[in-house]
Amino acid sequence: MRYKNKFQWKMVIEYETGALGILKNLIQPLVENSISHGFNTKEEQGHIWIRAYSRNDKVIIEVEDDGVGADLERIKTCIESREVPQVKEQFSGIGISNIQMRIKRNFGEKYGLYVFLNEKAEPRSR
Repeated sequence: MRYKNKFQWKMVIEYETGALGILKNLIQPLVENSISHGFNTKEEQGHIWIRAYSRNDKVIIEVEDDGVGADLERIKTCIESREVPQVKEQFSGIGISNIQMRIKRNFGEKYGLYVFLNEKAEPRSR
């Protein structure tokens, strides 16, 4: 209710991906970050795209938004850190760090989160 009409979202999930499964509460913190940090100060309506597909028996999940932007270096630091941040500010990175640690613990060191800035004006898939 707090963000009523602030954003629209769309999910594109490959059928085969459902059989591979994912960890619980993996996507929710990423979408929450898009909403609270990406659209909080954005004037026009925002968009979130969630895509899930499989490649070589691996599940790839993408969460993309057209929000106001983020400090990618700070997010990368949260992803690369081996400790849960103890910072008490609006963006603490706890959710991202927690997801990263859970992925690595369950699937191994070669798996995890990756963040990048999509320079394209339009997302790859609507």
